[in-house]
Amino acid sequence: MPHSRHSGFTYLETLLVVTIVAVIAGSSASFFSNSIQSNNLKNSVDMIITTFRKAQFYSISGKRNSSWGCCLIGNSIRLFIGSCASPDFSEDFTLPANISVSAFTPVTFSLGRGEPSSSVSITVSSSTESQTLNLNSIGGLAIN
Repeated sequence: MPHSRHSGFTYLETLLVVTIVAVIAGSSASFFSNSIQSNNLKNSVDMIITTFRKAQFYSISGKRNSSWGCCLIGNSIRLFIGSCASPDFSEDFTLPANISVSAFTPVTFSLGRGEPSSSVSITVSSSTESQTLNLNSIGGLAIN
């Protein structure tokens, strides 16, 4: 009488496949997390640049016949008229929780000319990387 062989997977083969899938899933999660942090950093830098440009444009065009400025309030970028702490008008843009901003002092742009009240160098960081924004005395922005 011939022996019948059962087809299927052995315990060792199943364990090997589960281990390979777990390793691939673990490395993908790390890559995905780093990708999200990098995207949040880039979006935050873009938000700061956009807010600076908006304040500068509003000041040059004389919108509301006022000088406009930008500052950091908590974890938000503020576009304002008047002063940062007690603005006559403001719009706040919240940054993602994993992004930190340092050396961001309030900047006001001159009415008509759009020149900043001071030059600033702002560092925007996530847990994996950082970028520096430099606003010069005539309103030019550079990213390093």
